[in-house]
Amino acid sequence: MRYSSFLVGIFISIAGPGSAQDHSDDRLEITVGSDQKLPEIVSMQEEGLVLLYESIPGENVDSLYVNLVCYDTLFREKWKRSVGHSKRLNLSRYDYQANQLFLVFQNKYSPTLQLTQVDINGHVRHHVIEYLKHFTVLDFTVFGNNVYLLGELKGVSIAVTVNLENDLINPVPLALLSKHVEVKEVYRNNGFINLVISVELGRQKSIVVREIDESGNRLNDYKIDPVQDYDLLDGHLSYLPGGEKVVLGTYALRKSDNTQGVYLSKFQDQKLLYTRYFSFNAFENFFGYLSKERETKLREEIRRREEKGKPSRSKYRLLGHDVVKRGKCYHITGEAYYPTYRVVRNRNSFGRRHLRDKQTVFDGYRYTHVVMASIHESGQLMWDRSLKIEPTKLFSLRRRVNTLVDQENVYLVYHRNGDIHRVKRSDHGKLPVEEQIMPAPGFNREESGHWNRMEIERWYQNYFLFSGYHKPKNTPNSVTERTEDVLYINKVSF
Repeated sequence: MRYSSFLVGIFISIAGPGSAQDHSDDRLEITVGSDQKLPEIVSMQEEGLVLLYESIPGENVDSLYVNLVCYDTLFREKWKRSVGHSKRLNLSRYDYQANQLFLVFQNKYSPTLQLTQVDINGHVRHHVIEYLKHFTVLDFTVFGNNVYLLGELKGVSIAVTVNLENDLINPVPLALLSKHVEVKEVYRNNGFINLVISVELGRQKSIVVREIDESGNRLNDYKIDPVQDYDLLDGHLSYLPGGEKVVLGTYALRKSDNTQGVYLSKFQDQKLLYTRYFSFNAFENFFGYLSKERETKLREEIRRREEKGKPSRSKYRLLGHDVVKRGKCYHITGEAYYPTYRVVRNRNSFGRRHLRDKQTVFDGYRYTHVVMASIHESGQLMWDRSLKIEPTKLFSLRRRVNTLVDQENVYLVYHRNGDIHRVKRSDHGKLPVEEQIMPAPGFNREESGHWNRMEIERWYQNYFLFSGYHKPKNTPNSVTERTEDVLYINKVSF
């Protein structure tokens, strides 16, 4: 393992009041004041990275600006840009795709949606889309000249395309055998757009993964119907050599929000060969991330319910990765999480609470652990294991564990408690072994104070970005308590 350690800083003119830069021979730091939000890091792969700052007021009373700073892969500053938008719109989505950074500004009560693209040289182009009042963007991807926007319009799930050449908007046809459809996910995959659609037929929910080409033409539908009394909740299509395809997803009891386990559907070209179901309870190590006492108690509770003929209840859901095939085995990976909620009590005009006047609101996704398993191509579960990761709560789902594939091996790379972990997966029926554990390079927790929001993300080639924030400890001569946060970014290569 080789290390390069850098800390990336922003000038006061970009980051705003309260920020400062600290130079040294091998690193830069950003000190962010307590009244500022911490910047987001957006990987631009081989082109470097962008730091994205929250909106700040502009000269026009009706405008706000998002500040961007781009660095190359050696952390040398390339350019700075300010992207303007109406104060009635909020930045809701952003991603680097097709060699450009895309920013989506929206407000579901406004008929206007702004889509901004920033290329690798910092050139900015705005697309203002009208007639989308009450539309909430939940996901998007870019393919050719089209941006696919997935979301809800007055409670109805829809998908639309925006042409980057003429800004024309068109609906994506979802005509299936049922009017009850919900678009779950849209992503680029193997030279196609994959649209994941939940279809309710006969009071059961099936999953359809639709292929769309660069011109927007519908090609193939990979449809999986559940067995009796099950609903399929989601699915992710993976393309494998020789025309083989598999869909990995989760399932639940019919009309239930409690996930029961994972399913794997195998296709040869467009023909479905089989679907196998694997209950979380059937996994030997699914709850292995818990303490022995807690795991024993949970399994005993599951056993008692099964003896009474009651189904087990699981709050877990899985964010699946691409399936990797080695030899005759499928390697599957899923990040376990569950949605959390909180109760908000409303007040009347006199500031008094109405006990009956309360509302349950979404409060983020809580990540708990990673599930790994090997499934023989015949559909038999070979082994499984769970891995502890840093417990984190996010308000949008994204993968926090990285898969690194070479010609011979498959690795998982993640972090826990500030240490970088790497796990090598076995092709011979053996449980994977945590191969290497190493501390975050160049940092000392005892000297640096409290650390949080640490992430490790695949950057380009075999390079990873290991980043996070920490609050510096007070020095003996401090007059007042330091409340600033310091952003750091490490470049780590395998």
